[in-house]
Amino acid sequence: MKKRFAAILIIVFVLGIAGTAFAAYPFSEVPTNHWSYNAVGKLVATGLVDGGGNKFNGDKTITRYEMAIIVAKAIDKQETATPEQKGLINKLVVEYNDELSNLGVRVQALGNNSDKIEKFQVGGYLGFRYDHRKNSGILAYANNLDVTVNYNIAKDLFITTETEINRNFKGAENDYNLWAETSYITSVGDGYLINAGRFKYVPTYGLVWDGKVSGIQATAGKKNLKTTVTFGRWVEYGVTDVGGGAYTYWGQNISDHYRALELAYAVSPDTNVKASYQKIDNSGTNAALASALYSVSVGNRGIYEVGFDTNVKQDLNLQVVGAKSDLSADNKAYRVQLRYKGANPFMAHTGDLFVSYNKIPNNAVIDSTDDYTNDFKGLWVGGHFVPRKGAMITTWYRSGKQVSNNAEKNIFRAQCDFFF
Repeated sequence: MKKRFAAILIIVFVLGIAGTAFAAYPFSEVPTNHWSYNAVGKLVATGLVDGGGNKFNGDKTITRYEMAIIVAKAIDKQETATPEQKGLINKLVVEYNDELSNLGVRVQALGNNSDKIEKFQVGGYLGFRYDHRKNSGILAYANNLDVTVNYNIAKDLFITTETEINRNFKGAENDYNLWAETSYITSVGDGYLINAGRFKYVPTYGLVWDGKVSGIQATAGKKNLKTTVTFGRWVEYGVTDVGGGAYTYWGQNISDHYRALELAYAVSPDTNVKASYQKIDNSGTNAALASALYSVSVGNRGIYEVGFDTNVKQDLNLQVVGAKSDLSADNKAYRVQLRYKGANPFMAHTGDLFVSYNKIPNNAVIDSTDDYTNDFKGLWVGGHFVPRKGAMITTWYRSGKQVSNNAEKNIFRAQCDFFF
């Protein structure tokens, strides 16, 4: 299950604040799991640096130079910063010292606290969730704790581990403890990024796959174009809705061979185009899953995914994505989505609204992003609101049918998450 949709909004929001002036700087990508996104997000939330009007345009990262420019803006306002803000600025100065020096930014005035690297960074959220399906009753009445820990070995080398604990008080789901569900090492440099271990991966726009991979991943590119190659095994846990109010518990790791090639191109500051090819091969250990989750065997499928996102106008983002597998039936999926504004969990009174139309047959995807999306066709509407700093309310409604048998699939969610 993917219950981290709300948490991902922190990253997505911060990724959009960079602006148009960054295209000329060399590529050296800051990984999406890096602690500095969270730190900069807090500076934006408190108003020390400009957040660009709450605009964001998809799941894209920014370079170290782009991040350094944001840090430089914060340094310019250090005289009015609070002690907490100065502490965040000091950590960011240490992390991006070389880039700041190349930009000609003077950092001596920050004091002596910036000569030590913060080894550990901890973040995450505690969430409470209620899911209800028409004619099936409560699917989940649960709380979820998700904790991510980063350890900096060096400025360009760090370890990440994530642990998730879920308790379902009533409903069809099971409790689970996923200790170190991701655990990997990341190396970054000028023009490349490498992950090795068990890591989170959402290629293209997540229509085909949103989960964990045990293996190795390399990203390379310059300026507007980047290429990502992934080899390993795809891993998932939890409970999946298989239709008619029935659920299947994935008691074992699903561990099949997984390979992916992804291209991402920034056409302009407002428009991105992405494409990928993903391939899974059955290892022969998950035969029992075939009849429950998929209409055919889970193995030996290749899937193409292509899409784009663009800012139609200020605060309004359009995303269109489609996928096609090499299976013979129900092998095409697509999603069209509009999103207005963007919620920042660290900035009170921000929020967003979204609406999308989806058609996602099981045969066309592996495990699509967001909960209850596999074997679904219909509308999805919802939004997020931040009533106070660190707290975000999420609510949405799916209205549609199952692709496989045309049975209704109407699901409501109410959720509240507390971020730290």
